[in-house]
Amino acid sequence: MTKRISICLPPDLAAWLRATAEKRGLSPSAIVRSQLENARSASELKPWMALAGKSKGNPRNLSSIEGFS
Repeated sequence: MTKRISICLPPDLAAWLRATAEKRGLSPSAIVRSQLENARSASELKPWMALAGKSKGNPRNLSSIEGFS
């Protein structure tokens, strides 16, 4: 079963979505679904990002290490 949602878009974004849908021969809903799937899969592919900034004993800024500037 699908779940219907409603969103409000600013006029420029709505125009872009409509034009893009026409160019691709898709519905605006198909484009929104596709982009939501992309966002979901991108966030699932980077579990290591939870470790960002967690290491101890390293400089906060790699540019302060000789050879990284």
